[in-house]
Amino acid sequence: MEQTVLIKRKVGWSMLQYELTIPLAEQKIYAAITKVPLEVGKRKDIKLLLDGTLYNAHFRNEGFDRNTFTHSDIVMLSYGMDVKRKLQSIFSDTYNKMLELRSLLGNRARMPEIEDSNEYIVVSSTSNPDIFSMECITNKDNVDVNEYLKNVQEEAFENDTFINRTDPTASLQVSNAVQKIRHLDRSIGDSLKRLYDFRCQMTGERIGDGYGALVVEAHHIVPFTESLNNDTSNIIILSPSYHRIIHKAKPIWDADKLAFCFPNGLVEKVKVNKHLGV
Repeated sequence: MEQTVLIKRKVGWSMLQYELTIPLAEQKIYAAITKVPLEVGKRKDIKLLLDGTLYNAHFRNEGFDRNTFTHSDIVMLSYGMDVKRKLQSIFSDTYNKMLELRSLLGNRARMPEIEDSNEYIVVSSTSNPDIFSMECITNKDNVDVNEYLKNVQEEAFENDTFINRTDPTASLQVSNAVQKIRHLDRSIGDSLKRLYDFRCQMTGERIGDGYGALVVEAHHIVPFTESLNNDTSNIIILSPSYHRIIHKAKPIWDADKLAFCFPNGLVEKVKVNKHLGV
């Protein structure tokens, strides 16, 4: 089943108790995937595939009074108690800590993040426009992947060559966690490639356009093998040549200026941006 990541969000109280909010940058990805933006006040009924089971759910673009509210559209992914109970079970350690905090802070207090949690919910489109999948990345998955990637070079990770190396000590569970994270990473990159219509963000070019074979690559601004961060905020879409230059020259990323600062003094700013710093 073909998947393109719509959103990856750190697990929080709201999504385990209520529904999931889709930020503006991911709304742009949603429109690029479906080719049909969700209009204000409208909803789209879908099936949500979670752990092999289909559940009823829907996307909803809140119809706020534009004469009263000036904020951007707020799109929600809403699901029933059956999904919430399933998520609460999968992320049981984090959820139990949240319940303890709720009892201490009271029902009206804003719930803070659980600092030692590195768990995520990932929602992806599929080849069926009415079915979206929901995957869960747990703390255990991250521990397994971090241990496995300790001696893996970033370029090998981005090129998938690390998968072919033999590691007789790796358990099936660890290997599955690595494959899950790598599949997620590739899907997030594919989502951004579509968002940019396969253009390099640094040059604005569509490499291979004249040959009918568009080629761009996803680059982790902070190396994934160091950070385990494949959020869209840590990925930039580059031409293969520019990507090789980045790995060779190792420039510093200036997030405020959206620019790469090279060791020779050259500073190059992003030319096309639809998600970084949004």
